[in-house]
Amino acid sequence: RRVSKISRELKRLITVDLLLVNEMTNDVWYNRHNVKWEEGTTSVVSREGLVKMKLLAGRKQDIADIEKLREAEDEG
Repeated sequence: RRVSKISRELKRLITVDLLLVNEMTNDVWYNRHNVKWEEGTTSVVSREGLVKMKLLAGRKQDIADIEKLREAEDEG
């Protein structure tokens, strides 16, 4: 699920993707990273976790995103 909110302090839109943790995504959640940003700290899934979630969703855009992620990894 995606949730968006307008931050009054920052005067911009903040969008957050929510992860439903279940048997298929449990490892994605437990291998997440905590990242500091302007508003505090937030949890971010790893690159591998993102790929797994996109594979589970299996939408056309998700498959294209996975290809881009893998290309970027090969270049880096």
